[in-house]
Amino acid sequence: MNEIGLIRRQLAIEQAHALEVSGAVTARDTASLEGLRHAARDYLACVLGSFAQRDAQLAALAARLPAGDPRRPALAAALAGPGASCDAQALLESDSWVALDEYLRGVWSARRAALDASLGASTPVTEWRQVAVIGADSVLEERTRYARVHAGLR
Repeated sequence: MNEIGLIRRQLAIEQAHALEVSGAVTARDTASLEGLRHAARDYLACVLGSFAQRDAQLAALAARLPAGDPRRPALAAALAGPGASCDAQALLESDSWVALDEYLRGVWSARRAALDASLGASTPVTEWRQVAVIGADSVLEERTRYARVHAGLR
């Protein structure tokens, strides 16, 4: 698999894990599982923060693209639409687990798909690196926090 494929795969994993974690919390009576709620909140804050940072990087990329670049309007439209990670973070902070889960499964996931499609295969790996903000440390942190959530499910 090439580097762009690896980056896209990690982004997809993080998105899938976020959906799994939010679903796990809403499917349980978490009032009695405070450890799970804490681990889920910690995980989602980290991942949603990373996606918010990526959105900022994508906005900067869109602004740098020449007017004739076909990615520019697609990126601008996706970024202007609903599904921002900062809105998901606000739902997380308000402890609105059901609303957060619905948001992540709906407009947030749609936005992620639109952003991925707007970058497509024609985006150079250097730009993918800039916008993805993924490295060995961030992957390890995501996996460690995800493992804590799974420990809380037992």
